[in-house]
Amino acid sequence: MTDINYIKVGSTLIPLGKIQRYEDNKTAQLSVITFPIADSSETEAVDTLGVAQYINIQGRLTGDFHDLQTVMLQLKSLADGAQTAPFQLLSPFVSAPSSISGSSSGYNTYNYVRGNIGYNTTATASKLIDSNAEFQTFGTVVGDKVKNMLTGVVATVVSIDSQTQLTISSDIFTATNTGYALTATIYAKMMSVNPRWEMPGINYVEYSMALVQVTGT
Repeated sequence: MTDINYIKVGSTLIPLGKIQRYEDNKTAQLSVITFPIADSSETEAVDTLGVAQYINIQGRLTGDFHDLQTVMLQLKSLADGAQTAPFQLLSPFVSAPSSISGSSSGYNTYNYVRGNIGYNTTATASKLIDSNAEFQTFGTVVGDKVKNMLTGVVATVVSIDSQTQLTISSDIFTATNTGYALTATIYAKMMSVNPRWEMPGINYVEYSMALVQVTGT
């Protein structure tokens, strides 16, 4: 699987390496609230949790032991309460509602974002063009990452030109029909992270983490 998976805290990108398993699900919770005093015999059901997106990731990160320790300590610090605001999760595997907004009919609607893995159909300098894509519908945003799956080179999305074309920070696609992976970006908070080191000769760490999606600010 592609390894352009990051948690972005401020301007810092924390790599997540290769995600081997990605799972998301939604849940809601209704609680019965009793009215006080004179109306104490009456009750009201209140949605105390709202609709929340829970994300579970299992992944593997390779590299120098010191670098791996640094990444895991960064992630642990978030799980231990260093989160003062939602961070951004960038991954090609993201497929989730990014926010909730009221529609004209009065019901809540979701704006879905999704990453994409596909092939470019035209080779133009500093562009990603895929006639089969729907980048605007996918919710692609400036700052998302795109990787040439043949060369491994990564560029950053500079602008979303149309449903089928992105301007990117460098010329990484010089031939057509080249595989690419494009991240989507959602806001989340970390609930837990559990690294597992392999011995002897440590050069990789496998981890699992639990995230909850929140509305971005």
